[in-house]
Amino acid sequence: MDSKSIDSLFRIVKQINDRERANRKNKSKTPNNRQVNRLFIELVIFPFCLAITIALARKLFELGDWLINPALAMLALSYIGIVLHPIISIIINRKAFVPGILNPFYLLVDNAKSCSEVDAKLVRYLESKPIEHLKFLLLEINSEKSAFQKRISLTIGAIEKIGLLPGFLAMAVTLSKLGSGQPEWVYALAYATPALHVFGVAMHYLRSRLERMSSLLEYVIETKESSLTNQSTTRLAAPDSLRVASVAGY
Repeated sequence: MDSKSIDSLFRIVKQINDRERANRKNKSKTPNNRQVNRLFIELVIFPFCLAITIALARKLFELGDWLINPALAMLALSYIGIVLHPIISIIINRKAFVPGILNPFYLLVDNAKSCSEVDAKLVRYLESKPIEHLKFLLLEINSEKSAFQKRISLTIGAIEKIGLLPGFLAMAVTLSKLGSGQPEWVYALAYATPALHVFGVAMHYLRSRLERMSSLLEYVIETKESSLTNQSTTRLAAPDSLRVASVAGY
């Protein structure tokens, strides 16, 4: 397999990903979704960035402990925002959420349908490739998925399992002993937890994209192998049919 064939394979993968993202983005361009995204920035991202800025300014310029309270207040607001944002999102999208509560299967099917509309248009490009090339691409995608999952586990494995609790506890310890010397790891844990939470959500979304691409490739390979098997069976059965026809003619 030459470099042009490899580039062609991965170009198809990128097209599938880009078109699915564009499809989801178009569906999310509603007033409610824009409001939900803006609230996430205002409730989570902005307070967290402000808390980090205050903490860094205090360290760099040695401004004293009086800045600890504003920094922790912004950090607490970011924690509260992470918890409240899903609830507020449900309230804003209640018209779409209520049918999902009554029939959760509807939401899953609708999401699958939106993805299949894009996948169906691009599957034929994958089917035009040799099956050996598709198996090579599947091997590379699965290898990257496995390595990526291990990197996620090394980075946010503990946070993924126990959630925001360590950050809440670290912040509570800091507030209860304000003014006294605190170990650096307490501050680090309190400030790092929200960032790791957002980072973990983003990384798991990317992993799900790799899993979907792997499933799509497996489907195309199985379809091509089934087609090749049927063609071989047809060719093997053809001479027998000709013999029967010749004997009947005799």
